[in-house]
Amino acid sequence: MITNRRQLNVTRSQIRRLEAVLKASRSAADRMDRRVFEAMVAGIQSQIEDLQKELADFAEMEKAQAIDVGSAEDLPMALIQARIARGLTQGDLAAKLSVPAQQVQRYESTRYQGVGFRRILDVIRALGLGLSARVDLRPKATREHRGARARSADRRPPRRRDTETTRDAAPTSGAKTRERRDQEPGRA
Repeated sequence: MITNRRQLNVTRSQIRRLEAVLKASRSAADRMDRRVFEAMVAGIQSQIEDLQKELADFAEMEKAQAIDVGSAEDLPMALIQARIARGLTQGDLAAKLSVPAQQVQRYESTRYQGVGFRRILDVIRALGLGLSARVDLRPKATREHRGARARSADRRPPRRRDTETTRDAAPTSGAKTRERRDQEPGRA
């Protein structure tokens, strides 16, 4: 996916180069095995089509009026698409956030992974986005399953916690703490 003008220009350049290679390869068709030539041409055409689709997707993002976010995992891509739709460069967004442009590049290249919630809110505000969400609760069957697991855990006997130590075993850290606490003045 193209996320900035530099990538847009690189993609356009790659398409021009691939088209030139495709044109030049047609003159070599008579010197190559037909199947090899057809496979080569098909591969180049496929690459050109993929890059053209990326260009079309970027153009659509620039015109977007709304972006559907199906889940929380979709939010990072929506923020990138929103920046593009607002006509902002990564540098423009960085200026609004008062951070270096490289920081926004990192945010976007990692799809905002590791970025705190407060910073995500700052990005949403800087982009001037309206955000509405619907939180779907787990289906009833999932809640019942989780409840059954909790009930079965209640039936297990409690773990034994010995405070006394045997002659051969060293006291546990909990036992040591209790021993120290019991030895404090004013404690019985």
